[in-house]
Formats: sequence, C-alpha cells, structure tokens
Amino acid sequence: MNKIKFILLFTFIASHFYAESLNITTPSPKIETALQKLYLLPGFKNFLMNIEKEGFISIEMKPLPNETFDAFWDSTNRKIRINSLKNEKLETLACSILFELHNAKTDRQFMALYQKVERGKISKSAYVEGVEKMEHQNALDCSLFLERGIDLGIFSEKAAWPILHDFDDHYKLQQIMGHSAWISKNYETIAPVKNSPYYGTLPNLSAEKKEDFLRYLKIKKNLESKKIHLNTEGLIALQKEYEKALGHQESFYLLRLVFHKENVYQALVEAFSS
Repeated sequence: MNKIKFILLFTFIASHFYAESLNITTPSPKIETALQKLYLLPGFKNFLMNIEKEGFISIEMKPLPNETFDAFWDSTNRKIRINSLKNEKLETLACSILFELHNAKTDRQFMALYQKVERGKISKSAYVEGVEKMEHQNALDCSLFLERGIDLGIFSEKAAWPILHDFDDHYKLQQIMGHSAWISKNYETIAPVKNSPYYGTLPNLSAEKKEDFLRYLKIKKNLESKKIHLNTEGLIALQKEYEKALGHQESFYLLRLVFHKENVYQALVEAFSS
C-alpha cells in the first residue's frame, strides 16, 4: 500500500548522521544549529528515541515553491521535508523540525485513519476532523517543548508558538486558513467513493467576516497568554469589538461563536447590559 504523504498546518539531511541518529540528507549549518538547540531541550533525546523505534528519520531542506506549508512529514519515506523558502529564521526552522517530529510520532494513528478511508469506513467530515485533532495535540505538545526552551534560554522569545488550547477554535481556524480543505481533497484521492460532502463547523463567511473572525481568535490567544500585558490588551480589544458588534447581527454571532465558553465574554455582556 502506498502511504499518503501527510502535509501538516500550519502550516513548517545520505552522507552522515547528525548526533545520535537523525540523517541530514541536505547538509546545512542552519539545520545543524537548530538540531543542536533541540538536543538541549529536556526530554528531547528520549522523545526522539521513542519515535525512531519505528525506523530512522531523515531531514531534507530545499526550496518548495509550489508548497504553502513550512514543512511536512513524508510518511512513505520517513522523511521531514523542509521548505527552505519559509524557514529562513532559526526559530522557525527549529519549530518546523520539532513539529514534524511530533507528526512522525503519531504516524500510526494517521495511517489508521488513512486505512479507514481506503475501506470506506469513515466519512470525509470525520476524517478531516480526526486529522486536525491529532495535529492540534501535536502542535500543543510542540509548543510546550518550545516554551521550556525559551524558559531555559535555549531559544529566544521569537520561538514561541501560541496555539489555541480549545480544539473547536483551532479547527475553525484551520477551516479559514484552507488547511481543512486540503485534507478534504486528500480524502478524495484515497476514498473508494468520490465527491462525498464535507461539513465543517463554520458557516459560509465573506472575506471581511473571515478577517473579523481571525481578529477575534487573536484576541482570544492574548487572553490565554501567561503574559499579563497581553491579557490586558486582549480585554481592551474584546471590549472594543463588543461595542462595534452591537447592532450588527453577523459580527455579534461570530463574537459569540469564539467566546461563548469564556467567562470574560459573559462579564462584558453583563457590564454593557447594566
């Protein structure tokens, strides 16, 4: 069976072995520097050893002008393919490698979904959501690694990767950014029955309302931040958005869609209602 090459959101070398095992098929001082920093992360070596129980992993970096993603995990060849056009900064490169290693870690789960599609045992909507859910957890785990690196001075603050903690929010974001649509197209290439419908969790939005929605999600990220100044900025921005949305049904609906689980949203509603 030909394994699918999972290209994952978010969207980030065979001459010798680097350190213990990672094979760098494209020699690059930048990749080696990024890997040196990753090896300093507490728990990284054990994390890598567990992944490589399934087989060695290689890393290749070259220009991929037709790809919109920073990097992707090539499951068939157990290779991390890095788009050099989108990984010029060390922090971005380290994040790309680390995230794709997390995707490699969940390769069996991805392949289990893939096989369900082949057998016609899973709908397109369930498949897309299943892939997005695994990627979301991988992104959260990757973000925690990077946070430890920043706290220890291994990486600068630029390496921070703030991920929306709520999967529903993350999934909506991926739908707006086109990542879910890509997974949906992937489904069509392997499913025995073609042209099945995909039902996401977002209504059809105009380009303007998509921008509004992305802005609301950015505010929510700030509210989830551990940094007090970002929390404060988020509260002020949310109050302004609430004022703007009054009398505009669609904008108000989108605000509720993003913040319906947040106590801060209810507090604002009560404050403006009094």
